[in-house]
Amino acid sequence: MKRIGALVLITALLAGILPKSVLAEEPKFNYVDAFAKSILFYEANWCGPDAGNNRIKWRGPCHIEDGKDVGLDLTGGFHDCGDHVKFGLPQCASASTLAWAYYEFSDVFIEKGQDEYMLNILKHFCDYFMKCYPEKNKFYYQSVTVMWTTSTGDHPSFKATTDPHIMWLHRKIRVRMSPGIRQQHWRLCI
Repeated sequence: MKRIGALVLITALLAGILPKSVLAEEPKFNYVDAFAKSILFYEANWCGPDAGNNRIKWRGPCHIEDGKDVGLDLTGGFHDCGDHVKFGLPQCASASTLAWAYYEFSDVFIEKGQDEYMLNILKHFCDYFMKCYPEKNKFYYQSVTVMWTTSTGDHPSFKATTDPHIMWLHRKIRVRMSPGIRQQHWRLCI
């Protein structure tokens, strides 16, 4: 009898602590919203004279003189992390990852209404990369804004890139020759 009582007690306790079936419940996390906002992130970091020609209306044109010091138009691309640097190598990695995602799951982008935004972002990446590759074996892979500041680097001074009160000293464009070019070719081909 003790055995049956213990079995009933254990069964009752387990029934009380086991989770209910979640199969019939609606998901609590809105994955479609997260998907859309992850694409919107790129629009927020958009650079060039057309910044603001997307869903981020508070953005304005920025970095509109990139490349003038070397006689080129290197406007466009994306900020790295909300600061004042455009790193070409991480942009290539991001662009290839996004392009591969669209290639594999274009039906999801279309179904969720994000295909137009993603294609616009991918075009902006490609247009910028074409500007950064003006001749054979030359790829401009980094654009850095040096600001008038007492600190070193760009990370201590998070400011709007469109702020007219920021004193820009100059823009540096670094050139990367082979073998980095091969890596960029590979990523752009994807």
